[in-house]
Amino acid sequence: IAATLSVDRVRVTLTVPAGAGRLRARLHAQGLVAAERPDDGGWQVDIDAPRALLEPLFGLPGGDGEWMREALETELGEERRGHHDPAVR
Repeated sequence: IAATLSVDRVRVTLTVPAGAGRLRARLHAQGLVAAERPDDGGWQVDIDAPRALLEPLFGLPGGDGEWMREALETELGEERRGHHDPAVR
């Protein structure tokens, strides 16, 4: 059961660009942010959330949804390959 649940949970650090304040606010409002730190280009945001809560964000307007989808796919792909780089933009 634990292995199944861990697949459905996303734990990842993303660098949310400074211009994506609306996306950052949405992540916080939905309780998806475990921790956050300022970064030169925006914010380092630690996400710890069920995948089912993240996927609806892919439909957000203004490019936010597309950015979120691409960032998660890139970051999760890197983790699977063992090349974790938290500076996803």
